[in-house]
Amino acid sequence: MLNYGYAILQGETWRAIYLASLDPYCGFLHADRYGRISLVFDLIEEFRQQIVDKTVLSLINKKQFKLDDFQFKDGMMILSQKARKKLISSIYSKLSNKIKFNEKEFKYSNIIVHQSQLVGKYLEGKEKYTGFYLRW
Repeated sequence: MLNYGYAILQGETWRAIYLASLDPYCGFLHADRYGRISLVFDLIEEFRQQIVDKTVLSLINKKQFKLDDFQFKDGMMILSQKARKKLISSIYSKLSNKIKFNEKEFKYSNIIVHQSQLVGKYLEGKEKYTGFYLRW
C-alpha cells in the first residue's frame, strides 16, 4: 500500500518539477544514476509521511480494508481492484486537502508545485530553500 501511494506521489512530484522547468534527474539527496529521477525522489521525501504514510495508516487503523482485499500471487501480495480504488481515492483526496502553509490555505498538490518552484529559485540564487515540514 505504501509503495502504491509513493508511486502516485511520484507522479504528482514529477509533474510539479516539470512545471518548474527543472531536471528531474539531477538530485541533491539521492545519488545521480542514469535513468534515476533523483530530484523527484528528493522532493518526495518532504511529503511522503504527510500524504502517503498518514493516509495508509489511517485506512488501516479505521479498518477500511478486509483480509480479502489482499491476494497472494506468485509470492507477492496484491491489492484487489476495490482496495486499489479506495487507496487511490484516499491519496488523491489527501492531495486535495487544504492546510495552513505560509499563513494561507493551500492544497498539498499546490504546495508540491510551490516547493518545486522554490528549488528553481534557490538554484538561481534568488531565494533560500526551506523544506516543507509538518509534525505528525
